Amino acid sequence: MATITDIAKATGMARTTVAEILRNKPGYNEKTRQRVLAAAKKLNYQPNYLSKALAGGKSMTIGLVMSSITTPVMFSKVLAIESKAREHGYLTYLAGWGESDDREMADYIRDLLARRVDGIIAYHLYDLPDNAIEMLNQAQIPVAYLDWGPRDSPRVMIDRQPGIDELVGHLAELGHKHVAFLHTEEDRQIKSLKADRYMQACMAHDVTLNFDKDWCLGSPSVSTDADVVSNTIKEAMAKHKPTAVLCPNDQVAGLTVGALLDLGYKVPDDVSVAGFDDMPVAQIPRPQITTVRQPRGEAGSAVVELLMAMMHDKPLPEYPPVFPCRLLVRQSTGKAPK
Repeated sequence: MATITDIAKATGMARTTVAEILRNKPGYNEKTRQRVLAAAKKLNYQPNYLSKALAGGKSMTIGLVMSSITTPVMFSKVLAIESKAREHGYLTYLAGWGESDDREMADYIRDLLARRVDGIIAYHLYDLPDNAIEMLNQAQIPVAYLDWGPRDSPRVMIDRQPGIDELVGHLAELGHKHVAFLHTEEDRQIKSLKADRYMQACMAHDVTLNFDKDWCLGSPSVSTDADVVSNTIKEAMAKHKPTAVLCPNDQVAGLTVGALLDLGYKVPDDVSVAGFDDMPVAQIPRPQITTVRQPRGEAGSAVVELLMAMMHDKPLPEYPPVFPCRLLVRQSTGKAPK
């Protein structure tokens, strides 16, 4: 296996120079950096994380705690976190894959601490149980939060309100006065996720929001099942006649378009449909889905940078970094039918 010394010999550079470039240390011009990276790739160089850990007393790992992965956008944030961590030479342990009760989540955190991770990222844990919060607070390692966090905790936030305001304003300009929010049980239990934000935006734009149980898809784990979406839409549309349907994510929005077309509705002539997240699936249907872009990659990378700053005693931002969501208008929204 190639070593830093081998790369130094191949490039004719000092071993220290090669080591610093491989650690992404600034101060070197791009030509020199690319020369080292090309040699490392040619020699199939692999960093020796074990030796780094033994030398520095670090495990070179971080833990990622989350209750479950229920949507593609959540998975994409996990990928962004894992990718950015690797750039810094760290591997990521994921704890909490799947539905978890209070006892299990505490066990996951306990397991991460037992593995001597150097830091922990807690993501999307709006309903994190008290015993788990206490365990994180008492951990003797840095903990950073993504998309939620106890007051005054180091965190990176995603602000959904700007995008939701823009979306509802867009629909209001098109003449929509009665819209429905197709949601999950999680949205009913934790209204701060999106429901409260949609309610505030609709009140501001004089739009009536239907949040009845008729529009509930059930648990998040079944919300992207085509039959569940189709049956819910069929029964809800028989009772209510909104001119627009707001969906919790783009996958559900695509299925909603299909369900409405199957029922004989035209999209957007009869009913407009909007999604959330701006995942690639939003551009597959015809019409393409109007959606709200969530800065998933940027937020995932930012929380890793925040944790790295905490782990290496670097200055932290004075205020939590906040990434706003923004509206993307496509073909699935149009003027309200008269």
